Amino acid sequence: MELTKDFFGSFVNQDNLDKILKEKNYVVLSSLYEYACKDEDACDEENWHKDYYTKTYSKRRYIIGQLLKFSSAGKGFDMSYKLDSGLIVINDKFIVAPRAGKWRVKGKGIWYRYSKAKPSEFIKKYVLKEKE
Repeated sequence: MELTKDFFGSFVNQDNLDKILKEKNYVVLSSLYEYACKDEDACDEENWHKDYYTKTYSKRRYIIGQLLKFSSAGKGFDMSYKLDSGLIVINDKFIVAPRAGKWRVKGKGIWYRYSKAKPSEFIKKYVLKEKE
């Protein structure tokens, strides 16, 4: 996948993002994260004088950071991110809301908390334990 300005200029479309996450391509995810950080800094610098402005770039940076942490947590699980809902789906069973720090099992209604700082613990404790 070629990394161009057009690729980073708008948030990655669903097909490209699914491909990146399926391959667990850390180089592209890291590049996306760096680009999101630059966008966030530029937005903050541009709007320093305003009391309120949209935090779209901060949200994007946070989501890409969480995707990077989840994908580097280990191998043996599939992961996808739904752009329309903002949820991470792992192994078509676990649904994770990264901005809220909560997860649930698909088809169930109870949400549980996990440490946003350590998504690898969630992966080890629930996702990889299931496969053993």
